[in-house]
Amino acid sequence: MKAYMHLQNTGKGRFGGHPIQLTIAMIVKNEEKTLDKCLNSLKPLLDAVPSELIITDTGSTDNTVEIAKKYTDKILHFDWCGDFSAARNTGINAARGQWFMFIDGDEWFENTDEIINFFNSGECDKYGSATYIQRNYTNYDGKKYSDFDALRIFRFYNGMCFRHKIHESIPWVSPIKFLSDYVHHYGYVYGSEEERLAKHKRNFEPLKEEIEQDPYDLRAYDRIAVQCFVVKDYKKGLYYCQKGLDAEKSEGHHDKDFKTALSQQLVKAYAGLNDSKNVLASVEKYLAENPDENIIHLDFYRFGQIAAMDLKQYEKSVEFGKAYLKLYHKYIRNKLDKTILIHVTPLYNLPSEKQNVLREIIRDCLKCNMEDEAEEYLLMLDLSDPLSTKNDIMNYCIITAAKNRHWELVSAFYNKILETGKADRKQDFIVFTNDFIRRNKESSIKMSAALAGMDNDDDYVFLSKVRMAHEKGDEAEAEKDLNWLAKNKKEWDSSFSDVLYFAMLYKINVMSFLVKIDNDDLKYFAADMQTYHEDFVEIVTEYFKDYSFENAKGLYFTILLKERVILLKSVPDTEINDEEDYIKLFENYADETARYVHMLFRREMFLPANISALPRAYRFGYYMGEALKDRKRIDETGYLKNLRFALKAYPVMKEPISILLKKVKKDIKEKDDKAAEFASLAKKVKMQIEGLIQTGNLKEAGSITAQLARLMPNDTDVMRYCKITGIKPSMAELATNLPQ
Repeated sequence: MKAYMHLQNTGKGRFGGHPIQLTIAMIVKNEEKTLDKCLNSLKPLLDAVPSELIITDTGSTDNTVEIAKKYTDKILHFDWCGDFSAARNTGINAARGQWFMFIDGDEWFENTDEIINFFNSGECDKYGSATYIQRNYTNYDGKKYSDFDALRIFRFYNGMCFRHKIHESIPWVSPIKFLSDYVHHYGYVYGSEEERLAKHKRNFEPLKEEIEQDPYDLRAYDRIAVQCFVVKDYKKGLYYCQKGLDAEKSEGHHDKDFKTALSQQLVKAYAGLNDSKNVLASVEKYLAENPDENIIHLDFYRFGQIAAMDLKQYEKSVEFGKAYLKLYHKYIRNKLDKTILIHVTPLYNLPSEKQNVLREIIRDCLKCNMEDEAEEYLLMLDLSDPLSTKNDIMNYCIITAAKNRHWELVSAFYNKILETGKADRKQDFIVFTNDFIRRNKESSIKMSAALAGMDNDDDYVFLSKVRMAHEKGDEAEAEKDLNWLAKNKKEWDSSFSDVLYFAMLYKINVMSFLVKIDNDDLKYFAADMQTYHEDFVEIVTEYFKDYSFENAKGLYFTILLKERVILLKSVPDTEINDEEDYIKLFENYADETARYVHMLFRREMFLPANISALPRAYRFGYYMGEALKDRKRIDETGYLKNLRFALKAYPVMKEPISILLKKVKKDIKEKDDKAAEFASLAKKVKMQIEGLIQTGNLKEAGSITAQLARLMPNDTDVMRYCKITGIKPSMAELATNLPQ
């Protein structure tokens, strides 16, 4: 769409002979869902600038007109005839303003401050047209969108009107002011595929008719290609792009702007068809024919980079990426003419895309053994961006540092992250680096040394200092740095589990750390310590030989670690070398768990009616505590019962509880066997005594009875034998022979 005319000041008076400065016009139909929001966003502009609001209704059947009446009394009615320009021209015909602006009912401004200033400051006198940004969302969560500079504001001129039945527009007047105020627009988000197809069909047919009527209408070719992309029909879109470019070559139809638009659409069509070879060829052809860069060159460089990368032409991919960055730098400094934006919407001009370009340059530099350049571009990343500290980028950083033998790159990268002040970026770095350090012994020392050398009172730097002090065998230095962390680090998460590991290794009281760590997080510390340190069992076992805790926090930590040691030793096919030590550890753990449970809950929670309300691990602790009491009381029945309750509550402890159950069952069997053996022997002795009594040998019978009475003083047969033989055993002597 060419400029209709250059700026001219016509008419006299404050607004060039017009009674007001601005007319805002819109056409609506069944817009009740968004119209109130749209019109309310216009109120600041209508109040600040001498203006009017004209609304043309094209046949609403909902509350659209009633909503419109709350904001203006200038409501027109238009019988819909399938021509958007005809409908919009009713607003132009009724307008009284020096300037004309149009907006749709499904759009609403975030704010209009810059537009207001444009008019009230008199800046508008320098321009013939102006744009605002239409922010087009791709889904309802509002996180993904593209921005389009919508040419919607015009200084009135003779003959000004909308053209084209669909995708209507007004020929613009130069120069153009590009404003940054924007409207939210969800018109390209569809509730269903049927809705998408219906809108495509509504737009496609009129555009097809326009092309049939005028085979050289380049704008129609561009718009119809866009409609093809809406339904992802890239083959048909490619067809119309090629037809449009052929038409542009015809005598009298050369149009550089629409050639750019159609060339961009052509490349987009090839990309949609995953035809990287033709994407690259089309990009190179366009760039050769159009060496003078504009904003849309960003798209061609980006398409070229992606295609070259896909074709494994990594050096070419890097070159396209570099060209993109150079042009992007001009773009953000407003060094490029923006006029092309009224015809073409750039696809790759957002800051997030610059980040993607940098990421891919870094990756492809590494593929081409260009580590020095990779290092340069790594430090150009915006590290406040969440994507900049994800695993691939961190991996590129470490690969580059390793290949260049320049581990200070990692510390420089980390320092840039700290400068962003973004806690989640820092956390991403720490998690990845921790994992690398734990898996790569040799390289990790060099990385930790680089981080430890930073002149920064940062907690992770001090953890790196601890690691290096340990590596050098400097226990005093390690303890000093651990004490710094205990004193200065306020918030803790399991990425600092090594702090607890080293504190336990050097037999430092961990309570100064534990008091700052939430109980819910401690289990993650314990899990990390187990996962990343092969000597976990040894460290835990040795530490608790010297330390025991009676406070709740310390007991909980002790329980967590001992439980992991027990479970590690309980893994199937793992031999328990010393069962006695294993059971001793388990019983100690069970006793501590029982004490912890009694600290947490009131006594009534342990009543039979309430015990099932306890979490499983705590029920286990309670029952194990009761079992240990039963054992002390030599209550074998109670001991067995509570062991079984404990196992049912916490099946993960099957191995140690099974050992205890087997042991107590074995003890009971041995006792039962001894009792049976004794009963058999006693029966034989009784038969001997009975025989002696029957033969009148009472003296010998009494002697044997006296011996048996020491063992069975309350037995009725023995008591009868004593009476018959006249034996009266000493009660003191009998008491000494009673089972203890």
